[in-house]
Amino acid sequence: MDGLVARQVYGLHHCTLLRELVLDHNKVRQLDASSFCGLSFLQEVRMESNGLRSLAHFGRLPNLQVLQLGESGRQRDRWTAAATAAAAAA
Repeated sequence: MDGLVARQVYGLHHCTLLRELVLDHNKVRQLDASSFCGLSFLQEVRMESNGLRSLAHFGRLPNLQVLQLGESGRQRDRWTAAATAAAAAA
C-alpha cells in the first residue's frame, strides 16, 4: 500500500499471518485500537512519510521487531528518545 494515499488502517484483522506491513508515503495521521487487531505475527511495520502523531497502538504487536517511521513529522525525535529509553529499561 505504498503511496496509495491511505488515511486509515483498518480491515486487516483477517490477515492473521501477516509478517510485514508497508504503508509508506500515505496520509495516516493516527491509528485506533483496532488498527492492528489480530496481527500477532506482524514483525515489521513501515509507515514512513505519513505524519503519524502517536505510537499508542504499536504496543499491541507482541512480535514487532522493526518499526520504521522516518519523515513522520515533528514527533520523530521525541519517539526516538522514548524508544531508546524503553530499550534501555528492558
